[in-house]
Amino acid sequence: MYINRLTIGVISLLCCMVPVLSASSIIEQLNHSVRYQRVLDLSSNLVVLAIAVEPGDEDLGLLSYFRFGRGARVVTSFLTNGDSGISDTEPELPAHLAARRRTEAYKALRYIDSGVHFFAMDYMPPGSSSDEITEAWNRSDIQLNIMKLINRIKPDIVILFSDHESQISQRWKYLYESTRAALYRIGIPDSVIAIPSEHGIARWNVRHTFIESDLPNQLHFPVYTLHPVLSRSYSAIGGEASLFYKSLKHQMPRRYQNGIRPYTSMELDVTGSGIVDIVPNDHPLPPRLEWCNTAVKLLTDTVIQNSRYITADQKSETSVLSFVATVMDSINLHIANAGILTGYERRLLLNWRLSLEELRNELLGVSVQYTLTDPILTPRQLTYFTVTSISGTTEDGITEIFFPAVDDGWFVNESPDKLFSMDVNVPFRIVSPPTVEYTFPRHQFDIKRPEIGVTLPIFIIHRAKSRENSFTYRIDVPLDFAPRFSFELLTPVVYARQSEWVIIRLSNHSRDGVSDIVRISSEDINAVGKRFAFTGKGQAVTDTLALEIGQLNPDSTYIVPIFIGTEPVGELIVRNFPTKVDSSLRVGVVTPFTTSPLIQALHRLGISPGVYQAVAPAYDEHDVIIFDERMFSHKYDGILFIDHLIRFVHLGGKVIVLFQDRLVWNSSPLTGLFDEREDKFIYIDFPLQTRLLEIDDDAYRFLARILSPTVF
Repeated sequence: MYINRLTIGVISLLCCMVPVLSASSIIEQLNHSVRYQRVLDLSSNLVVLAIAVEPGDEDLGLLSYFRFGRGARVVTSFLTNGDSGISDTEPELPAHLAARRRTEAYKALRYIDSGVHFFAMDYMPPGSSSDEITEAWNRSDIQLNIMKLINRIKPDIVILFSDHESQISQRWKYLYESTRAALYRIGIPDSVIAIPSEHGIARWNVRHTFIESDLPNQLHFPVYTLHPVLSRSYSAIGGEASLFYKSLKHQMPRRYQNGIRPYTSMELDVTGSGIVDIVPNDHPLPPRLEWCNTAVKLLTDTVIQNSRYITADQKSETSVLSFVATVMDSINLHIANAGILTGYERRLLLNWRLSLEELRNELLGVSVQYTLTDPILTPRQLTYFTVTSISGTTEDGITEIFFPAVDDGWFVNESPDKLFSMDVNVPFRIVSPPTVEYTFPRHQFDIKRPEIGVTLPIFIIHRAKSRENSFTYRIDVPLDFAPRFSFELLTPVVYARQSEWVIIRLSNHSRDGVSDIVRISSEDINAVGKRFAFTGKGQAVTDTLALEIGQLNPDSTYIVPIFIGTEPVGELIVRNFPTKVDSSLRVGVVTPFTTSPLIQALHRLGISPGVYQAVAPAYDEHDVIIFDERMFSHKYDGILFIDHLIRFVHLGGKVIVLFQDRLVWNSSPLTGLFDEREDKFIYIDFPLQTRLLEIDDDAYRFLARILSPTVF
């Protein structure tokens, strides 16, 4: 075996660190100037943990400043997934929206090279009371989870973002108090409220905490400063990252419309809180690491001051690479003696090691391209990993590939070995473990996990005759684990009516063929079965089953099993309640959505509305105009036809406006009309979106009431 044990030990420790999400991030835009960022990362040794209530609450401009302006390692964590929040695309069931928000957050934060973590607590609406939140969330569990995350990444700075659904929400207050208590408990050496030993959490003192607030003594970070290489501000970089939030495309700009977001700096210690200055790194440095610290500073100064000279002169470049190798050897020896290191020393050495590796790869021009045949795997499934190109190697060197995941049950080339000789375009046969934690479909399996999917770490190790030309390159291959066959019920709750559609999705994730019949069967509610047939991996179909309703009790709820063959695979909720509307009414709906729950509800009530997607309706052709939920939060030119709306009401028409975002609604010209003509304009100031999606009988009875003849 060519690789030595010390190198294997260091690589194993690097596997425990938060994966660096440089792939598909803005670092790629640095091109030849990426060396600047690598040197900044090496000199910084700053780690930042940011916490928000839900995806979209984070200040992407501030995170960009810390990552690219200060060279910090950044991890952003969310208390909830935003399951039942408001979407700017299409209304979705909570689990589907949670999966979407998690993916959007991952892409946005990956763009600014931040790690991502989810606590995945049950979603609580912004207006939830303190008693409701206390009943749903266990404060001790939140504190413990925050302490575990702090113990894992050992941050110097913790940032707590505000709740943008409501600046004074009880859920944000709950998060603030839990975070404060967690920082206090993990930062004190001995106390009756210290961490129980069974959790294995070591003491760690967070140096500074910044809380987004409008309290006095505000701090404003220089997010409008231009990045010296990218030539745009950190705020602009954060704005680019926010574009990944497709489901918040109208809400995100309003969250930044007031300019720089203010913060208060607090030290959460025994003596209380107070304003402090921002110190990059004020941990005391132990004498045994003084040489490494001096060498790192000398190395960064050399690269920064002589970067053009280094790239032009081979001798100078070789000298710098030799110095990098020397410093790394010293750091590796310290890491090997992990038993005598403090938590800060271990974090400092690993950060130095990672930054030096990235800098060396940049100086050598290392780049690796690869393919993976199956991004979604089942237990004990074969896939092929192939390195298609690699640059930066030397002809006199030996290149090997290291698979540390073999320790977790993976097999490579039918062997228990972890290290192999590597050749370009020669595939490796990789077999997944016999037992895996499913992550796909995401809305079924992934939304309660702390990360998105899984990653398979792989290391490319090149050993040249000269140590300065040797390198290690880490690849984090994104994967998902899925059952061999998956069944998804896309309409879990439906209204009891003849031929009501039940939408299902069937997917085959194995290479085996499968054929069977999916059906609904019970005493009073059935659906004729439909046959499906898949011949191979990756095939899927979305289909509908039409309900046949028997004699049901009024105002009742039924739980009906769904079968594939003779095996139950899910349960459908069917709700029966009486509704009656004036079907002669001509109803028009102005909606921002191509598929609106409101329109679906009207169809179920026997009304076929005219649909106007964000355009002015034909007033003369309708008796009732309904503005769908959050219509005014989207681009809507029809509001310019306010005179036509007034004329419509004067001629006997009715205008109904469902829930709107208050910030937008309060500036709307319609506000005054509703104040003056309450008998003609009906404003419904509570959201129906989730209720309509879940076929809530109260929502349907409400629609039936406002569309009944008595209203007119």
